[in-house]
Amino acid sequence: MQQDQPLDWSFLENGVLYDRDIEQEKLFAACKKRLSPESCNEFILLSGKSGTGKTALAQTIRRQITSEGGFFVSGKFDQLKKSEPYAALVSAFTEYVTAIVNGPDEHYLKQVKEDIQASLRTDLQLLTDMIPALEQIGGLQQASSTVKGTEATLRLHMATRNLVRTISSPSNPLVLFLDDLQWADSATLDLLRALASDKTCHGLVLVGACRYEEVEFEHEFAEFLRTIEHKNEATIVPIELHDLTFDAVEDLVSGVLRILKEESRPLVNAVYRKTKGNILFVVQALESLCRNGFLTRDNNGRWQWDASDLKAWGKGVSNVEDLMMHKIRRLSPDAQTVLMTAACLGAEFDGYLLSEMVSVFDISNAVDEAVENGLIVELPSGGFYRFAHDRVQQASYSLLTDEKKAEMHLNIGRCLIQHLSEEDIEMNLFLVVDQMELGSSFLDNQDEKDELGALCLRAGHKATRCSDFKAASKYYTLGIDSLSDRNWRDQYYLSLDLYNAAAEAKYCTAEFDAMDKCINEVLTNARSLRDKIPAHSTKIYALGARNLVNEACETGFALLDALGEKFPSNGSRPQIMLDAAKTICMLRGKSDKDIMDQPPMCDPDKIAAMSILNLLTYHSYLARIDLFPLIACRMVQLTIKYGPCAVSSHGFGCYAIVMCIMKRVDDTKRFADTSLKILESYQIKEWIPRVYLVTYGMVSYCFKPIRDIEESLNYGIQIGLETGDLEFAMVSVHILLLHGFVAGKPLEEQEKRAAPLLKLMVEYKQDHTLALASPSVQAVHNLLGRSEDPCVLTGEIMNQEKLLEAAKIGHNFGAMSSTAVWRMVLAYIMNNYELALDMAEKCRPHLKRQGLMVFVLRYYRALASLALLQEFPNQRRKQRRKYVSNARSALKFLKSVSRYCPSNVMNKIFLLEAEFAVLKGKLDLAIPFYQRSIELSQTEGFLHEQALANERAGLALQRFGRGGDEAGSMRFLVEAHDLYKKWGSKPKMEQLA
Repeated sequence: MQQDQPLDWSFLENGVLYDRDIEQEKLFAACKKRLSPESCNEFILLSGKSGTGKTALAQTIRRQITSEGGFFVSGKFDQLKKSEPYAALVSAFTEYVTAIVNGPDEHYLKQVKEDIQASLRTDLQLLTDMIPALEQIGGLQQASSTVKGTEATLRLHMATRNLVRTISSPSNPLVLFLDDLQWADSATLDLLRALASDKTCHGLVLVGACRYEEVEFEHEFAEFLRTIEHKNEATIVPIELHDLTFDAVEDLVSGVLRILKEESRPLVNAVYRKTKGNILFVVQALESLCRNGFLTRDNNGRWQWDASDLKAWGKGVSNVEDLMMHKIRRLSPDAQTVLMTAACLGAEFDGYLLSEMVSVFDISNAVDEAVENGLIVELPSGGFYRFAHDRVQQASYSLLTDEKKAEMHLNIGRCLIQHLSEEDIEMNLFLVVDQMELGSSFLDNQDEKDELGALCLRAGHKATRCSDFKAASKYYTLGIDSLSDRNWRDQYYLSLDLYNAAAEAKYCTAEFDAMDKCINEVLTNARSLRDKIPAHSTKIYALGARNLVNEACETGFALLDALGEKFPSNGSRPQIMLDAAKTICMLRGKSDKDIMDQPPMCDPDKIAAMSILNLLTYHSYLARIDLFPLIACRMVQLTIKYGPCAVSSHGFGCYAIVMCIMKRVDDTKRFADTSLKILESYQIKEWIPRVYLVTYGMVSYCFKPIRDIEESLNYGIQIGLETGDLEFAMVSVHILLLHGFVAGKPLEEQEKRAAPLLKLMVEYKQDHTLALASPSVQAVHNLLGRSEDPCVLTGEIMNQEKLLEAAKIGHNFGAMSSTAVWRMVLAYIMNNYELALDMAEKCRPHLKRQGLMVFVLRYYRALASLALLQEFPNQRRKQRRKYVSNARSALKFLKSVSRYCPSNVMNKIFLLEAEFAVLKGKLDLAIPFYQRSIELSQTEGFLHEQALANERAGLALQRFGRGGDEAGSMRFLVEAHDLYKKWGSKPKMEQLA
């Protein structure tokens, strides 16, 4: 009789599975479908109880994918590493990098390097912060930008999707397998959702595995699945794995023992009765029987057993964990120590780190013993190991009492800190801090607690660079908890940094109550105003995020007051004129070169003031427009007095808006150019979206042809998406949509352009800007005839009443004004002049602002005023005077613009002159004006305004011509009908039919 002969599992090495034909067929079909030309977004989910072979099933597609030129990479979530940002994804992409760097195809490696560097550009460092192995491909990069909150997270999502698009295609697919999703952290689930919903990642196959018995309805992963299905972001392809049938277990047992099924049946009965067909349990049961001498070979090498022994064995075994623990206890003490220590490190661990903290005589032999017994597996990268199954890790971990666990975690943390270099500590920072946290109940030395606090600060910063603000918040909070009761006296700077960082992280995760506590702690204990500035800045950001714009402005102005920059409580017209005059005086005689050649701003208080002023420009423009000119003037004044800084580019752009409000078009052009020159001199990409918005988006229509602005706006949007400045990028999208209308592009073209841009706003959760832009897109739909009432903004894009109600609750004044402006435009186009002027009256507060929207408002208000006076000439004197004033004011502004950019406005000037002539009864003077407006509209491509001028000329002849010039009127109206048809406006065609 031969005992302790190992079972031969070599026949399984080629991917042989039992009772999995249907599941394997589903998996292969789903992968094939995902990579087909007609594919849709899918997420393949393998689910089943622990030990049902989910991982083994997923691995069966590795050989097929790699043989077709693709890559199969995997990552496993760890119950002990839930706070480590994106750990499973990092592991998977590290596997990819290792495969191509160590692969035989140097040409492919070179091509991948070039493609990644070209497509990721500024985002490469952002991804390298998350996936350090990428440095082997991309090299060292400049520090990534410091956008905050949702914008930073979305930027990381975009960068990751861009990486996946770059390294995969249907012909070179990437299969990303993520195991144990029931332990996934929320940041990874958010990123996984972004990948699953991306319709442009055609070469990515997402496969996940989870234990369904551990995923309840409220579980984060369950919410993830519901969200992507309910929002139609991706289709879940479920593949559920059950325990093996009796016949399958019989096939497995007879296969491994190499005996006939009939011979194996008594053994199979005993094993199946105990395991119920759980694959892991079956394998471990057979190993246990063999190890304990219940399953032996006779002298001829055939396997044999005794029925009474099987019964005794069955009574001593209750579950697979018992078998695992029994197997571990049979190992040498050194091997047991290695496994228990490794279990504290996680499902995967570094052999070098393990050797630094395990005091066994020969760790190499102990590790080899664990490998030989099938408990741990060495990874292909060498020097790294993983547990053969998470049940092995759990069994090893459960051998420790709770007290011993905490003690061992603390000892591991201390050992890592003591033996690792600074570089290695940084690389393993999350592991070090997590170990110290798990052992913190034994931590009673305050110096060591302070050291933990400093490490938590570093870990929080590292998580922040990876845009995992929940993890960052957790680390900062842990650091705060490690401080002493006298922390502000004994550890002032550590306390200041931790509380400031925690406040910002909690703002990013919308934990506003906790954020307020951290901010109040800083404001109460900080020793100087300068130390309080980060807390104040975070508070302003958070108030803006909560739509408390007035409060954000008040907080900012209070801080500016403390910094020596006082502002009045209200910006009266005399105050604005006085401040503008002061600024003009300071700028007199200074060229752009003079401004930029000054020594740079170095006064820290003034730099802080410029930063706060920059924050307030957007909020004041939305809610305190009376103070916006004062803010813009102050930014210019500080630049002239103390020297330029990067913020100066935005300051001069805002000052150009002020000049435009004051109708000083020459200064508008000059200082918009100054803004762009300062931007170019600093070469800071992150400032491009906001500077391009205020220059090209808000004022350049005064001096630059409309058709030439679009390219710059598109560039600003692109850079905003690259750098994560989504707020300014999406406002630029709104203005770009408005440009399409003003430029007279065909309505169908405008609609096609708008659809993907609106999707961007939805995808990036820019609800505020979506409400701002929706009225313009719905107006296009109305003009195309896709609404019941052309003058009511309700249809496929929006519901007018619901949007206005939500805008009122959210203090979204821009959306309310946008709705009124577009209703005014529609009402005028549809000849409902009273409604047009009623809407114009609701927009009056908006007139204090500047931009293309105000340009549209002024122009159409003037047209509606003159049209109403023509139709109802017997208006009361006061009302008539008001309407005439509206028109004359608009005409005066257009004439001032015509000196710098006649192509944008001359057709409009002639149309208004024609309407004035009709009002005065001078039809013979009006018709040449109409004809000149028609000619110029055609020359500049303003299709809608060419149609409008024809229509107005035809109506004027019809109503006021001597005896009614029917032929002349009809000629103009027929031409208007044809032009409206070319533009695509069905309601106008029907109206003029």
